Amino acid sequence: MVNFRDYRLVLKAELERRRSRNASYSLRAFARDLELSPSRLSRVLNGKEALSRPRAERIGGKLGFQKDQIELFCDLVDVEHASTESEQALARARVAASKASLLLD
Repeated sequence: MVNFRDYRLVLKAELERRRSRNASYSLRAFARDLELSPSRLSRVLNGKEALSRPRAERIGGKLGFQKDQIELFCDLVDVEHASTESEQALARARVAASKASLLLD
């Protein structure tokens, strides 16, 4: 198991985990499961588009995260994409202090 500190790596690892269980599982299927368009998911995974905090909360729920894990996932998004420097700094502090981890089996 790996502890992730970048939300894109969490998503990529989950996609790979699902592919390892089902060889025909695709980015399109993953996007469907996350309720995103395949093109948007691709742009997010490639760092060309950001997630909003509300969208990150919904995705965390779709991935089956517990409440503290959803908060950590959202903070990872905010570290990069919060609208102000102070919000980014607060998110970095919460990530550093978090006891939660995003672990994939």
